[in-house]
Amino acid sequence: MGSFLFSYHSFAAPLEGEYRNNFIKSFNKSCIKTQTQMPQNDGISISKLTEYCQCNAEEVANTPNASSVLPAIESGDMPLSSISSVLNLSSKYCAKKVLNL
Repeated sequence: MGSFLFSYHSFAAPLEGEYRNNFIKSFNKSCIKTQTQMPQNDGISISKLTEYCQCNAEEVANTPNASSVLPAIESGDMPLSSISSVLNLSSKYCAKKVLNL
C-alpha cells in the first residue's frame, strides 16, 4: 500500500521536536514572502499575514503522517503534490480563522 497523508494504517505521526521547529520556521519564511507579494493581500497587515502563515505551518506539521511524508518530499522520494489537498484545506481553515474570509 502506498503512503497516504491521512492513512490510518501507518504509525507515523505529526512532526515533533527540532525538525518540527525548523519546518515551521522555513514554512513561515516562504509563506510570508509569498503572501506579502500577492496584490490581493495589499490591505492585510504583516501581522495578520504572519499569523495566517503560522496557522498553516502548524496545521501541516500536525497532519497525521507528516513525520514520514514531509521528509520523503524533502528528499525527492515523493512529489509535493502528495500534500496539495492538505495545503488547500489548511489554507482555507486559516483564512477563515485568522482573516475571517
